[in-house]
Amino acid sequence: MEGNYNLDAIAPSLMELNDNPTLELIQVLQSTELKKSELSAEFTDKHPEMKIVNNKIVNIRSKILSNIQNLSKHISQKSLSLKKLKSSYEENLKTLPVKERKLINIKRAYEVSSKMYDFLLEKRAENKIIKAATLSDYKIIDKAYSSPSPITPNYPIVLISAIILGLISGIILAFIRNGLNNSIKSIEELTEQINLPLYGQIPLLKKSNIGLEVYKRTDSLFTESYRALRTNLQISALKKNDSNIILFSSTTAGEGKSTTVANMGAIFQIAGYKTILIDLEMRKPTLHRLFNLNGPLIGVSGYLRGEEKLEDIIYSTHHKNLDVIPVGIAPSNPSELIISSRLPKLLDQLKGQYEYILINSTPFGLITDTKHILPFSDVNLVVLRENYTKKVSISNLKSMLKQDEIKNMGMVLIQE
Repeated sequence: MEGNYNLDAIAPSLMELNDNPTLELIQVLQSTELKKSELSAEFTDKHPEMKIVNNKIVNIRSKILSNIQNLSKHISQKSLSLKKLKSSYEENLKTLPVKERKLINIKRAYEVSSKMYDFLLEKRAENKIIKAATLSDYKIIDKAYSSPSPITPNYPIVLISAIILGLISGIILAFIRNGLNNSIKSIEELTEQINLPLYGQIPLLKKSNIGLEVYKRTDSLFTESYRALRTNLQISALKKNDSNIILFSSTTAGEGKSTTVANMGAIFQIAGYKTILIDLEMRKPTLHRLFNLNGPLIGVSGYLRGEEKLEDIIYSTHHKNLDVIPVGIAPSNPSELIISSRLPKLLDQLKGQYEYILINSTPFGLITDTKHILPFSDVNLVVLRENYTKKVSISNLKSMLKQDEIKNMGMVLIQE
C-alpha cells in the first residue's frame, strides 16, 4: 500500500496536522515490521507467528491508508472553502472607491513617517545634551581595524591535539579495563587456562526470570544447544547401560548452574528418558522454584537424616518421566548430611527406577560438599560463564583437580 503513500515521508505532515491516531498506527506498523524482521531470521512466511504478523501488517496499512484518504478529502474540502472565501473578499475590495483607498494609504504612511521623525528629533536632542555635558580625556590616534583570521585559538593545532589525546586516552582506558576485567572472555581463553573437555556451549538468555526454556521454544538456538550437550554426553562420557549419574557444579554462585540442571533434565525427558533431578545445594536451594513446587516440602535433607522414606520425597512434575527431589527444610548441618551413608543408598535405589540422575551440587569455589559426591557420579560437569567466571577461580579448580585426582570432569560454557 505504500505505492501511493510513503509513510516515512508523510509522517511529518501528519504531525503538523495533529493526526495522532494515524501517527500511532504508523508507530505500531513500524514495531510490527521490526518484529517480523526478527521472526524472519528463524521462521518462514508459513509459520503461524509469521502469518499473524503479516496479517497484522496488512490490517494496519489498510487503516493508515483509509485515514490518509479521509484526511486528504478533508484538506481538499477545506482548501476549496478557503478559495471561495478569498474570492469573496477580493470582490468586496473591488467595490471600495479607488481614491478612498489611496487616501487611506497616504494617511497611514504619513502617520508612520511623522512618528519616526519625532522620535529621531528627540534622540538627536538627547545626544547633543550628552555630548555637551561630557568632555572625553581620550584622543583617537588611529581607527580600529580587524584581521580576517582569528589570532587565537589555532583550530588546526587544537584539532590535531584533541585527536592525539583522544587516541592515547582510549588506548590507556582499554588497557586499564582489560587489566581490571579478570574474567574468562572466550572459549580460547578458557582452554588455555584449563585442559578439560568442553561438552557444550549454551547461549545466555538476557532476561530476569529464566526457567524451563526448552519447553517454551523447542526449535530455538537455546534448546538446540541443550540437545547438542545431551548428544556429546551420550557419545563420549556416559555409560551405555544402567543409570547414568551426572553432577553439575560451578566455581561460584550466579554462573547458571541450577538453570542448566533444570533444562538438562527437561531435554532428557523430551527424548523419552526417565529422569530425576536431585537438589543437593542445601544452603541455597533453587530447583523447587524452577518447577513451581510450592508449600512446605519434605526432601532429601529429611531422607539423609533418616526421617523420610524415598517415595515421600520424590515429586512429579507436569512432564511425564521427569521427577524432582527438592532440598526440603534447609538443614543446619548440610556437610554432615552429604557425607552420611544414606546418600549412596539413595543413589543406588534411584538407579533401579531412572535412566538419568542429575545432581545439582554446590559450587567448588565456595564449599567442599561437592568433593564428597564426586565418587558416586559418572560425569562431573562444571558450569562456567563468559565475562563472569574469574580466571583465579579456574586456577583454583585446576589445582583442586590435580591435588584430588578428580576424574570424569568436563565443562559447560554459558556464552554471552
